[in-house]
Amino acid sequence: EEAVVREIEEESGVQVDQVQLLGSQPWPLGRSGACELMIGCVARAKSNPETRDLIVDQEELNSASWVPKEVVAQKLAKSKARRRKSGKPGELETWIVPP
Repeated sequence: EEAVVREIEEESGVQVDQVQLLGSQPWPLGRSGACELMIGCVARAKSNPETRDLIVDQEELNSASWVPKEVVAQKLAKSKARRRKSGKPGELETWIVPP
């Protein structure tokens, strides 16, 4: 969790807390040319999107933007048809739209 907090602030200028790991998977060929571990997390932004501009580290990120939770929920709903029909929502969907 500490690495997530540090990297988000370094790469976007956003302070976060309440980090939750959603999942992980091996990434067969990363930027270093070796196998890497990709993780998915959610965190609560302590920075206020109304008053905090994002500061993008161009060597680490192509872009960053504030996205309201409602917009994420809409995008998830639209992509539902493309997701596997497992019968249960994914971790991110559960976080955005609690059952």
